[in-house]
Amino acid sequence: MNRFEGLNAQFFELYNPSSGYCTFIVPGILIIVIQQSLLVGIGLLFGKNNERRKFTDEGKLIPSGFSNLESILGKATAYVILYLFSTLVTLVLLYHWLSFPEKGSFWSVYIMLIPFLYAVSFLGIAIGCWFKKRVHALMFIVFVSPIVFFLTGVAWPVESLPPLLKLLAYVFPTTPMIPAFIKLRLIGGGINSVFHEWTVIIIQMIVYLGLALVSYWFAVKSNNQSPKTDAL
Repeated sequence: MNRFEGLNAQFFELYNPSSGYCTFIVPGILIIVIQQSLLVGIGLLFGKNNERRKFTDEGKLIPSGFSNLESILGKATAYVILYLFSTLVTLVLLYHWLSFPEKGSFWSVYIMLIPFLYAVSFLGIAIGCWFKKRVHALMFIVFVSPIVFFLTGVAWPVESLPPLLKLLAYVFPTTPMIPAFIKLRLIGGGINSVFHEWTVIIIQMIVYLGLALVSYWFAVKSNNQSPKTDAL
């Protein structure tokens, strides 16, 4: 006689209690929405500046790299502060209303959000400087969004992607941020558990800051060599 006969096995999903597709995919989508909406906003803002040939308050070429750095850091900090408030609705209220697992503290996620939002802001400035019109920014970000959704591991496991696509996925800050958010919020891990993701985001932030400086310098120079025009 089997000694286990008569026992009823019960299985529990530790990090997806409802075993639902919504609980599996929506947390990652929330991070993508934060990134893409911020990129759209920055792109529209810089596209408007390009239309009006105005990148500074005085409408003059910024003379030094240090001044460019101050301007970029000031703009990025304004975007980050704004989004730190808006994410309270997205990642706290909405997350709670949908009854998603909350095994970790949101404050650890909040700490992780700061370099993530800076990386996204610098990326937005780096690409936003090249949009000649506001509609170009909107069209480009909408076009890129399905690619981001696929590459960041929400729709398809990152481990199953070809090596080239895995490398391409790290162009977007969402690639390290989504697993970091899942580890911190759904699984309940600490900051030490996301050391790899934290390092990747810091590297992205530094690289995109450098690209933003180059793009901003070219954009200011190009716009101030042409007469300013009013745009609707």
